Amino acid sequence: MASDSLLAALALAVSAVGKDEAGWRRHTYLNLIFFYYLMLYTAGEFNDDVLLQVLRMRFTTAEAREYWEETHHGYRQQAASRKQINFHTIAMKAFAEHQAGSATDIQTTNGKPVKPDSQP
Repeated sequence: MASDSLLAALALAVSAVGKDEAGWRRHTYLNLIFFYYLMLYTAGEFNDDVLLQVLRMRFTTAEAREYWEETHHGYRQQAASRKQINFHTIAMKAFAEHQAGSATDIQTTNGKPVKPDSQP
């Protein structure tokens, strides 16, 4: 069973992002994913093209677009290297492409991807 201080910290974190617990969990998950991409990019495991493709795929979900819209300023403000600045620039390009309609949402049924031409 979780301690009272852990539950209090969770409640504070949830209220800080302005989401319910499920929303906070999604936000936290996406935060981990985006920082993982940032780490891979700054370490040289992703080049610009690979990062762009991965982010294009990530932005096919409304949750990822909402997360980026809420947090991208922090990524840019905290950027301490050219690679971190480039990460933000590439992410904004992938985000803008989706916003312009050059990408499509992944359709889901019960949380599982569905091919666009199939019926749920």
